[in-house]
Amino acid sequence: KFLSDEALSKNQMAFVKLIVDYIAENGGIEKRVLNEHPFNSYGSVTELFGDRMDVIKGVMITIDEFGKELI
Repeated sequence: KFLSDEALSKNQMAFVKLIVDYIAENGGIEKRVLNEHPFNSYGSVTELFGDRMDVIKGVMITIDEFGKELI
């Protein structure tokens, strides 16, 4: 869903792809990891998505929902 959002910047898209790849490799993700390397190489979440907070909120909701499915 987020990877097909053509309005995202190159860095925003790369950040979302990192999340998808991380989940695929690790089976899930904790939100605190988004402040660690390699995610923080694009800057803080608020810096990166300052103009698109709706997107990062949607990503966080999706992470929460994905985590519930694993339980």
